Amino acid sequence: MGNVYTGSDLGGIVRLGYNIPTDFGPARPSGANSDSLVPAPKTYVESQERNFSVYIFVGAKGSLVLHNIFLDGSTFQDSIRVTRVPLQAEYEGGFSVQYKEIGITWREVTRTAEFYERFKPHTFASVTLSFGQKF
Repeated sequence: MGNVYTGSDLGGIVRLGYNIPTDFGPARPSGANSDSLVPAPKTYVESQERNFSVYIFVGAKGSLVLHNIFLDGSTFQDSIRVTRVPLQAEYEGGFSVQYKEIGITWREVTRTAEFYERFKPHTFASVTLSFGQKF
């Protein structure tokens, strides 16, 4: 709850591959959705034996947006606004490869429209290169 964004999200991700890490999945480069600072629980034996991992993933997320100041305009005065779409969806797919402490992840994300005045989905892709995080 807040004056910038009020809403709720529900989603999940499925991974299929070889030697998949025991973490929350590939981290996003954006600060709002990044989980790269959350350490994965692991044992000493697991960290010594795992040197290579490769997997593909698909995910989906649904959002119920009650308020978004960037779409709804100012909370305290009349301002420019658009008509917000209250139910939004996002789906993604990609792959990740990690060898020892070096990893690369590619993902493509598609989001449904956020407002009615331009009712088109948009798609973006990202490549994340990581170093120093041994899984």
